[in-house]
Amino acid sequence: MTFQRPGPGAQNASPSLSEGEVRCGRNDCNRNDCNRNWPTYTRHVPESGNVPVAEEIYRLMGRSRRLLWMALAAELETRGESIFVWQTVCYLARNGPTSQRDLAYANAQHPAGMSRLLNELESAGLVRRKTDAADRRRQLVEVTAKGRTWFDAVTPGVMHGVDTAMRGLSPKERTSLRDLLVRLLGEDEKPKTAPRARRVTTPKRKARRSRLSQHA
Repeated sequence: MTFQRPGPGAQNASPSLSEGEVRCGRNDCNRNDCNRNWPTYTRHVPESGNVPVAEEIYRLMGRSRRLLWMALAAELETRGESIFVWQTVCYLARNGPTSQRDLAYANAQHPAGMSRLLNELESAGLVRRKTDAADRRRQLVEVTAKGRTWFDAVTPGVMHGVDTAMRGLSPKERTSLRDLLVRLLGEDEKPKTAPRARRVTTPKRKARRSRLSQHA
């Protein structure tokens, strides 16, 4: 960012901007009231072909996610609902009982935040926790009948907002985009399982293992 200072007698005139420079939008700056010390910056637009394709994909995917997220959130806000609630109930309704850990991974949320959200959803009667029959130490989360009814009632309006945001793509193009993203992520139609965290062997834990092996 460069700062241009108008010369004497130019306090009542807006500073001239060269091509590519943009005036700062800060209206709360007292100096801008008299058009002094108005900051400007120069846009650096890269020439076509100079930007790596991977960088373009990274930025475009980020903006696309934001576009769809905002469309979905706006549609839910008109109903007084939360996007976090919808995406959690949606995943359970589509994929069946899921562990809390895998549910947090699938929705890109922190496990602690997901735990608090599930407490709220369970209190509202939208989901319930149960013990995994295959592993009694494991808790699964599943959608209730009330939660599925809520999901079926809300989803059509949500999808309308998403369809509006994606109006520039034909149904065939949307399917092709979906297939490319699935290939990129290396996923199939099955729910994604969160990778197991690696346990760090501390000196204390290592010493304890050594003592146990000696007594064995």
